[in-house]
Amino acid sequence: MGIEPPVMVWRRMEDVLCHRHNRWPGQQRDVDLSDHSKVVQANKVHRRLIRKLGRSRVVPAFAAAQEIVDEWVDRRGYRTEYDRRMHRFHGLEWKVSLDDPTILISKYPQTIGLTRLLAVPYWKSLALENPHGSPAFVEEVRRTVEPQYTWDRYSRYRYYEPLVRWFLDEREHLRDPPWWQRPVELDAFAADEGHEIRQVAQVNGLELCQPS
Repeated sequence: MGIEPPVMVWRRMEDVLCHRHNRWPGQQRDVDLSDHSKVVQANKVHRRLIRKLGRSRVVPAFAAAQEIVDEWVDRRGYRTEYDRRMHRFHGLEWKVSLDDPTILISKYPQTIGLTRLLAVPYWKSLALENPHGSPAFVEEVRRTVEPQYTWDRYSRYRYYEPLVRWFLDEREHLRDPPWWQRPVELDAFAADEGHEIRQVAQVNGLELCQPS
């Protein structure tokens, strides 16, 4: 028997655990999630978001949430739930390599909780409408993502808390979108040529003037 070639397996972003066996498969080792019901529940929420909102809306929200949670953890900021899960995996005096799968697993529930708030239009609009911090939005962050979270819209030595920074950038993007996302205004046919514009067609979200 010869050496078997490696098998490449393509997985979707939500295919991170086996619900049948309560395990998180990894390249190094599989991780037992029997004592981590919040991780399992987070994956169910992840799948439900994709079913209800669509992959095109959830994927960018998930990517943004990952970056925010990574920054919280790296800067030793809002990591209450992360530390709690790592303690459960490894004990109070834990020390693991940077590629240990429990790091990603311990971030996952926070990441999905934040993905929900960035993807669901209701919650996203609350934060966008109030730069000083919507009380309802902040309370939902504390309830579903990080119990110690505080909205701080002011920079510290030009550094903004990453969730606030994301909404500031998003608000600026909506106010001044890139040129390729701006509405195009097309000139109507010249009036002296006897044309009248009577119909406006919606094509790809742009108003195209059509002569009758």
